[in-house]
Amino acid sequence: MSERPFITEEKHDGVRLVRLAANLTYANYRQLKELFERYQATNEMNTVLDLQECGYMDSAGLGLLASFVSSFRQKGGDIRLLHVPGALKDTLQITKLIKFFKLYADVDDALKSYSLDAPPLRGV
Repeated sequence: MSERPFITEEKHDGVRLVRLAANLTYANYRQLKELFERYQATNEMNTVLDLQECGYMDSAGLGLLASFVSSFRQKGGDIRLLHVPGALKDTLQITKLIKFFKLYADVDDALKSYSLDAPPLRGV
């Protein structure tokens, strides 16, 4: 029986849906860091991060998210959080990082939120 990968990813109309299968800690954050760096290199920075199976993040994981959301936004992208468990939401509130993220409970809403951010067409 093979072990489930820590990260799975899908692409939906230019938005990356990334699912974590475990807590985000120093022991495994490098995998997500490398993935986000690849997205930056290919200019694919509209990302939805599904945290349904991630009940905990240590300081390395929190720092990684804070760093990349800032970096993605400077380049016109974003990281939006999906299915944030209660304990993790509490951690984001305590650390005041929650104000930097848009949180979603529904995958379709999270994916569609990027098209809602599109600037209006001129001359229409």
